[in-house]
Amino acid sequence: MDTWVEKYLIAHALQRVRNVAALLLVSLVPSSHFRQAFRSGRNGLAPQKDVPMAPEAVMAMHQIYEFLLRLLKKAKLYIDPAVHGTAKLMYYFAVLTYCLVGKQEKLMFSPYFLDLWNLFQPGLSEPAIPVHHNKQTLLLFWYQVSVDCVENIKLIVQNPHVTKNIAFNYILADHDDQDVVVFNRCMLPAYYGLLRLCCQQSRPFARQLAQHQNIQWAFKNITPYTTLYTAAIGELLKLMELFVCPSPGMSEQEQREVTLFKRTTLSLYLGLDPRVCWATLVAALRVLVQGPHDRLFVLANNGVPVLFQALHTLHVMYHEATACHVTGDLADLLSLALDLLRTCSAMQQVSQEARAAAAMLRTWPELGDTLRRLLTLLNTYVPPQVRLLCLDVLKELVTLQPRETVTSIVPLLASCHSTFLESSGLMTTGPYFPRRGQKGYPMKSAVRPQRPILQMFLHLS
Repeated sequence: MDTWVEKYLIAHALQRVRNVAALLLVSLVPSSHFRQAFRSGRNGLAPQKDVPMAPEAVMAMHQIYEFLLRLLKKAKLYIDPAVHGTAKLMYYFAVLTYCLVGKQEKLMFSPYFLDLWNLFQPGLSEPAIPVHHNKQTLLLFWYQVSVDCVENIKLIVQNPHVTKNIAFNYILADHDDQDVVVFNRCMLPAYYGLLRLCCQQSRPFARQLAQHQNIQWAFKNITPYTTLYTAAIGELLKLMELFVCPSPGMSEQEQREVTLFKRTTLSLYLGLDPRVCWATLVAALRVLVQGPHDRLFVLANNGVPVLFQALHTLHVMYHEATACHVTGDLADLLSLALDLLRTCSAMQQVSQEARAAAAMLRTWPELGDTLRRLLTLLNTYVPPQVRLLCLDVLKELVTLQPRETVTSIVPLLASCHSTFLESSGLMTTGPYFPRRGQKGYPMKSAVRPQRPILQMFLHLS
């Protein structure tokens, strides 16, 4: 292998040659399943787990894997983009990742950790190259070699130079460039997943990372795009949970840092367009809003109108037959709004923020539209959980603003009731109307009324 692996797997200018060299390396392992799985289109970007391999196959694979690990030092010779481009190391890391059959292979990597780090930083992490395949495949390998391997995570969090610089990684958020989007969709989950593993292992690292400018950048530029970066957003939300999670024996300084992080991040999300970024808004508030002080901060920053503007979009989506999947989001949003309104009611006498929020609601021009949306979710086509939350939110609004709400609610109720009387008490019932002998409600239903309707009437008798 000394005579050809580096030359053809890494150094060769033709991608096809590097690919064939990777296939040849894998073919040296006397295991048909191991060889076939690499050729089946996986391209080695995921580790091969639970592979039945004979002892001689494992030994051969370990020889190849160890040889490739020793090449990490030499790999630095091939990362200058002006000379070698940005893809020379793709198949090299693909084979390395593919060899991660179990914990033993992950521990075999540990002595070579600094070689990997010196390859990543600064040569791969700092260049302003939006689609950098060498960096992508390195991060995929680094993440996989760290999953379920505390020993490799400790190598990161116990090295001050690494913890200081690992958050510096050039990322371009160009959501209109399909190549950049596809690249980020693959790289970012591995990168943020690696940071999450480090935060789970080290509370000091988590506190340090929470204050890093690049994390706030990611919250602002990645999390609003839920349809583009689902996996990356999932990792960022897990990071957010770790940043705000209280730990036993937290010092006052740590508590202040958590509060500052919450307020900075809440301000960021409350400033997004709620009609477009409703999914991100709801997900972030569920993590960040943990107690009355958080709710007061949200109230003071226009939180109730922001949530009700998000309700506008969800209300429209809910009544489209293809969008029944938003029921859970609708329930989460209503729960958040209910908690805010209850805090506002309970603390009006003692909190300036609560009084200001109540006064703002009184003059909010979209309050009437919001009340109509809530009322038109009170029907037999809406699951009980959502319907009951709507009722509770309406009760809190009436309690907070009786004059402003009653003038909107009563005419709509009266009109619907008159229509019901004129139809002699007949109405079309949805799947959530209680029926005799019914043991439970359906978990999901694609049945929708032709238009949003209110179905709360006084009985004819």
